Amino acid sequence: MEQEKWNLKTDLREMIPGFHDLPEYFKERVPVFKHELINIKEYEENDFEKYTKLTAMMLKAFKYAFEENLEVVLRVFLLAIKEAEKEESLDTLIYYGEIYLKYIELTNSQLKEEDIREEIRKLDGKGDVTMGILEQIEERGIKKGIQKGIKEGEIKTAKNSLKLGIPLEQVAQISELTLEEVKKIKRELEK
Repeated sequence: MEQEKWNLKTDLREMIPGFHDLPEYFKERVPVFKHELINIKEYEENDFEKYTKLTAMMLKAFKYAFEENLEVVLRVFLLAIKEAEKEESLDTLIYYGEIYLKYIELTNSQLKEEDIREEIRKLDGKGDVTMGILEQIEERGIKKGIQKGIKEGEIKTAKNSLKLGIPLEQVAQISELTLEEVKKIKRELEK
């Protein structure tokens, strides 16, 4: 069975009902926004060259996202990152790289972050940016964990203080929680 081609409007003017019936002065002022829908599976590597390096990086990466061999997925991604490094900041590469690596992890149920790390280690230094992305993800996770632990400690302090009968305002000062948070904890304890 032959697949149907997409038949979608790609020009904003075509999407406005009755656009051609509008006054000429108005039609002239409507910006021309066009978007391009592509089937990246049909694209060859050199077809991506017409896009910015960052767009090409993501298109190449997503083209191979469902490849069974993780080594191929990462090799394509790393080569795409190398190209994008010429035009983009490390922060930008990390931002988009993080999205892609999370996508790879989520779409491949048997693949875990540690598998990705191991494949990057095998690349012997060629995956520095990708390893940097993974390290940033890990750092964020550690920071979230620390923040969660601090919050849990504050709540525990508040609960213990309330059980001792310490006034709400003092509990808020001791625990570094807001008065509203302390009141909520007190209501939970009274249930």
